[in-house]
Amino acid sequence: MELRRQTWARAIRVAVVVSVVAALAAIGAAAIDVPQVAIVLTVIFVAFGVSWVSTGRAVQQRQPDMVGSN
Repeated sequence: MELRRQTWARAIRVAVVVSVVAALAAIGAAAIDVPQVAIVLTVIFVAFGVSWVSTGRAVQQRQPDMVGSN
């Protein structure tokens, strides 16, 4: 149970940081006429990658499937 609580805490921390950085980047990008789609897609990909690594999913090993074992 403690692992889930730590994972949620990291995910929320990452979400707050990414949101603040994205807001600042959007303000700066709007000043130089960057399309909104480019900003949104960049934030999506960066946020996914950062959350994947910070919550430990990038280093967790997948459990092998137990097919045909009795």
